[in-house]
Amino acid sequence: MDIRFLFEGDCFSLYLISYGNDEVSKFIESLGKDNPKEKGRIITRLHQLAERGPSRRIDEFNTLGNDLYEAKTKTGSRIVFFYDVNRIVICTCGFTKKSQKTPRNIIDASTVKRKAYFEAKKEDMIDIVVREGNPEPRRKPCV
Repeated sequence: MDIRFLFEGDCFSLYLISYGNDEVSKFIESLGKDNPKEKGRIITRLHQLAERGPSRRIDEFNTLGNDLYEAKTKTGSRIVFFYDVNRIVICTCGFTKKSQKTPRNIIDASTVKRKAYFEAKKEDMIDIVVREGNPEPRRKPCV
Protein backbone atom coordinates (compact mmCIF):
# COMPACT_ATOMS: atom_id res chain seq x y z
CA MET A 1 0.00 0.00 0.00
CA ASP A 2 1.30 3.44 -0.90
CA ILE A 3 0.84 6.44 1.33
CA ARG A 4 1.89 9.84 0.09
CA PHE A 5 3.62 12.25 2.43
CA LEU A 6 1.74 15.54 2.44
CA PHE A 7 3.52 17.73 4.99
CA GLU A 8 4.83 17.81 8.52
CA GLY A 9 4.18 20.16 11.41
CA ASP A 10 5.26 20.45 15.02
CA CYS A 11 2.53 18.04 16.21
CA PHE A 12 1.75 15.64 13.35
CA SER A 13 2.94 14.34 9.99
CA LEU A 14 0.16 14.09 7.43
CA TYR A 15 -0.10 11.42 4.75
CA LEU A 16 -2.68 10.67 2.06
CA ILE A 17 -3.68 7.07 1.65
CA SER A 18 -3.43 5.73 -1.89
CA TYR A 19 -5.59 2.65 -1.60
CA GLY A 20 -7.96 2.12 -4.49
CA ASN A 21 -9.23 5.46 -5.69
CA ASP A 22 -7.04 8.30 -4.40
CA GLU A 23 -9.99 10.44 -3.44
CA VAL A 24 -8.15 12.98 -1.29
CA SER A 25 -5.77 14.15 -4.02
CA LYS A 26 -8.53 14.26 -6.62
CA PHE A 27 -10.77 16.18 -4.24
CA ILE A 28 -8.10 18.79 -3.47
CA GLU A 29 -7.23 19.13 -7.17
CA SER A 30 -10.90 19.61 -8.09
CA LEU A 31 -11.25 22.28 -5.40
CA GLY A 32 -8.26 24.07 -6.90
CA LYS A 33 -9.98 24.19 -10.29
CA ASP A 34 -13.53 24.93 -9.11
CA ASN A 35 -12.97 27.00 -5.99
CA PRO A 36 -9.36 28.03 -5.20
CA LYS A 37 -10.40 29.85 -2.00
CA GLU A 38 -12.03 26.70 -0.65
CA LYS A 39 -8.92 24.69 -1.49
CA GLY A 40 -6.93 27.21 0.54
CA ARG A 41 -9.33 26.85 3.45
CA ILE A 42 -9.07 23.05 3.65
CA ILE A 43 -5.28 23.13 3.21
CA THR A 44 -5.11 25.71 6.02
CA ARG A 45 -7.17 23.39 8.23
CA LEU A 46 -4.78 20.49 7.50
CA HIS A 47 -1.78 22.70 8.28
CA GLN A 48 -3.47 23.63 11.55
CA LEU A 49 -3.80 19.93 12.36
CA ALA A 50 -0.12 19.31 11.55
CA GLU A 51 1.17 22.31 13.49
CA ARG A 52 -1.06 22.45 16.59
CA GLY A 53 -3.26 19.37 16.49
CA PRO A 54 -7.04 19.45 16.07
CA SER A 55 -8.88 22.33 17.64
CA ARG A 56 -11.78 21.60 19.96
CA ARG A 57 -14.10 23.69 17.83
CA ILE A 58 -16.68 21.44 16.18
CA ASP A 59 -16.85 23.76 13.19
CA GLU A 60 -13.20 22.90 12.43
CA PHE A 61 -12.75 19.26 13.50
CA ASN A 62 -15.23 16.55 14.36
CA THR A 63 -15.28 12.89 15.35
CA LEU A 64 -17.16 10.48 13.09
CA GLY A 65 -16.87 7.34 15.23
CA ASN A 66 -14.94 4.16 14.32
CA ASP A 67 -11.71 6.09 15.14
CA LEU A 68 -12.37 8.41 12.19
CA TYR A 69 -12.30 12.20 12.30
CA GLU A 70 -12.89 15.02 9.86
CA ALA A 71 -11.21 18.33 9.21
CA LYS A 72 -13.75 20.75 7.82
CA THR A 73 -14.42 24.21 6.54
CA LYS A 74 -17.50 26.31 7.17
CA THR A 75 -18.45 26.04 3.50
CA GLY A 76 -18.63 22.24 3.43
CA SER A 77 -15.27 20.79 2.41
CA ARG A 78 -14.23 17.78 4.46
CA ILE A 79 -11.16 15.54 4.76
CA VAL A 80 -11.66 12.30 6.71
CA PHE A 81 -8.61 11.02 8.61
CA PHE A 82 -7.44 8.72 11.38
CA TYR A 83 -4.47 8.66 13.73
CA ASP A 84 -1.60 6.22 13.88
CA VAL A 85 1.18 5.98 16.47
CA ASN A 86 4.25 8.20 16.23
CA ARG A 87 2.02 11.28 15.67
CA ILE A 88 0.93 10.23 12.21
CA VAL A 89 -2.33 11.34 10.55
CA ILE A 90 -3.61 9.35 7.56
CA CYS A 91 -6.16 11.12 5.33
CA THR A 92 -8.60 8.76 3.59
CA CYS A 93 -11.36 10.68 1.80
CA GLY A 94 -12.22 14.18 0.71
CA PHE A 95 -15.70 15.43 -0.14
CA THR A 96 -18.06 18.37 -0.01
CA LYS A 97 -20.78 17.88 2.54
CA LYS A 98 -24.25 18.68 1.26
CA SER A 99 -26.43 17.41 4.11
CA GLN A 100 -26.47 17.35 7.90
CA LYS A 101 -24.84 13.92 8.24
CA THR A 102 -21.63 12.63 6.72
CA PRO A 103 -22.67 10.18 3.99
CA ARG A 104 -22.54 6.55 5.06
CA ASN A 105 -20.55 5.54 1.97
CA ILE A 106 -17.76 7.98 2.97
CA ILE A 107 -17.57 6.53 6.48
CA ASP A 108 -17.66 2.96 5.12
CA ALA A 109 -14.93 3.67 2.54
CA SER A 110 -12.75 5.33 5.19
CA THR A 111 -13.28 2.40 7.57
CA VAL A 112 -12.20 -0.05 4.84
CA LYS A 113 -9.12 2.05 4.06
CA ARG A 114 -8.22 2.31 7.74
CA LYS A 115 -8.47 -1.45 8.17
CA ALA A 116 -6.42 -2.08 5.01
CA TYR A 117 -3.79 0.38 6.20
CA PHE A 118 -3.29 -1.39 9.54
CA GLU A 119 -3.23 -4.81 7.85
CA ALA A 120 -0.60 -3.61 5.37
CA LYS A 121 1.37 -2.04 8.20
CA LYS A 122 1.30 -5.28 10.17
CA GLU A 123 2.75 -7.11 7.14
CA ASP A 124 5.31 -4.33 6.55
CA MET A 125 3.74 -3.53 3.18
CA ILE A 126 3.58 0.26 3.52
CA ASP A 127 5.51 2.32 0.98
CA ILE A 128 5.94 6.03 1.63
CA VAL A 129 5.89 8.19 -1.48
CA VAL A 130 7.53 11.61 -1.18
CA ARG A 131 7.13 14.14 -3.98
CA GLU A 132 10.34 15.12 -5.69
CA GLY A 133 11.86 18.14 -4.02
CA ASN A 134 10.09 17.58 -0.69
CA PRO A 135 12.15 16.71 2.39
CA GLU A 136 11.91 13.23 3.89
CA PRO A 137 9.40 13.10 6.76
CA ARG A 138 10.81 12.87 10.28
CA ARG A 139 7.84 10.85 11.50
CA LYS A 140 7.02 7.68 9.62
CA PRO A 141 4.59 4.83 10.24
CA CYS A 142 6.47 2.10 12.05
CA VAL A 143 5.59 -1.52 12.72
